[in-house]
Amino acid sequence: MSFYLYPRYNVKVGKPSVQLMTTGAHTLSEIQCGSCFTYVGWKIVRAHEEPERWKEGKFLLELEHLDAQPDPVAPLSFRLAKRSSADTDSGSDY
Repeated sequence: MSFYLYPRYNVKVGKPSVQLMTTGAHTLSEIQCGSCFTYVGWKIVRAHEEPERWKEGKFLLELEHLDAQPDPVAPLSFRLAKRSSADTDSGSDY
């Protein structure tokens, strides 16, 4: 599962590269946590197909790579629930 989000802080954005997706070619940059440098998703730098342009500049967080931990500086008011194996074995990458 993943979510599109607007630009966020505390992330490290990698070097962009062109990737061919099912919806067409996109220029993507991997993003990492700015604190621990764990991979968390990608930024859509450019969508090469006109119908996909709405994605440009957005961040896609892959939830399976996130693990919420208490933060003494900015405490979380929620925890990401661990998904059961039935939720993760849908046979789809999306």
